[in-house]
Amino acid sequence: MSKGLDGFLDRVDKRSSATRTYQGDKAIERVGVNLDTNINFRVNSALKDEFDHLCKLNHTSMAREIKKFMTEAIRLQRLI
Repeated sequence: MSKGLDGFLDRVDKRSSATRTYQGDKAIERVGVNLDTNINFRVNSALKDEFDHLCKLNHTSMAREIKKFMTEAIRLQRLI
């Protein structure tokens, strides 16, 4: 790729990222803080145990970390 095209693509990517972040911030505002529903899903027991252990080592809970993941994904408007 030419240097000019690289620079252009970098600028487009930065604008896209800024737009996604703005849209994500607006989405977070719409979400609010009410905890009004539950999510119940199945995972491998070893995966759950390892994640629970990691959370405990970091003085947090699995629920808190999953909510942080979801919030950050919404804010960035992409899966992380």
